[in-house]
Amino acid sequence: MTETRTTDTEPKKMRPWIRVLFGVSLSLNLLVIAAATAMFARWDGDRYGRDHHPAGGAVTLIRALPDSHRIQLRDAFERHDPGDRAARTASRRQQFQDILLLLSVEPFDAAGFEAVLNQQADKSEGRLTGGAAALTEVIDQMTEAERATYLEEVKRLAERRRRQHR
Repeated sequence: MTETRTTDTEPKKMRPWIRVLFGVSLSLNLLVIAAATAMFARWDGDRYGRDHHPAGGAVTLIRALPDSHRIQLRDAFERHDPGDRAARTASRRQQFQDILLLLSVEPFDAAGFEAVLNQQADKSEGRLTGGAAALTEVIDQMTEAERATYLEEVKRLAERRRRQHR
């Protein structure tokens, strides 16, 4: 007579170290997918990245400045935009709270909402004007050689942005 052995029908459980290894592998795969998605969202399309700042915009002009001139720009900007930075921050926070309040009340106060946005626009315009004056002051203080080097850097950065846009 032949003897038949019965085998366990239950599958073997995974060893603990294999579970940990599997979990780490899965986590790394998810991180790679998240990073690829973030890069795609950052650099693909008009909303993120390339078209957000035009090639010849203020960001390019500031980025092309050497570090020493950026420090001068910051100092000049503070001269053209006097006032307490903490007070400006508190004012912006208060305006945001006002916007949240205006959005939450019924009936909607369109005139009040527009007034707060116009206040923000006026303050932004003043800061932009101060920034333009500060940048002009820094560039005006450059030597001809520094200005020529700066011009080449602006062109290089603008061209790089144009190539990225294609």
